[in-house]
Amino acid sequence: RQMRALSVNVTDASAVAGFLNPGNHVDVLATIRDEKVTKTVTLLQAKYVLAVNNRMGNATVEEDSKAKPSVTLAVTPEE
Repeated sequence: RQMRALSVNVTDASAVAGFLNPGNHVDVLATIRDEKVTKTVTLLQAKYVLAVNNRMGNATVEEDSKAKPSVTLAVTPEE
C-alpha cells in the first residue's frame, strides 16, 4: 500500500507538551466555528506519526527557529 508523508502545523499544546513522539498513533480532529455553533469532527483515525517538529525516531534534524510546530503523519493518497 502506498503511503505519503503529510505535515500538519499544530499549536504547542496540540503536540501534547512533548508527550507525542514518532511511532505514536494519533487521530486528526478539526474544529469548525461559525456564528451559531462550534463543531469538532474526526478527519483521520489512528495515523502513524513519522516525525514531531524536528524529531524523526531517534534522529534530530536541523530546525528552522521560525517554523511552526508540526507533526508529520503517514497517510494514503486518498486520505
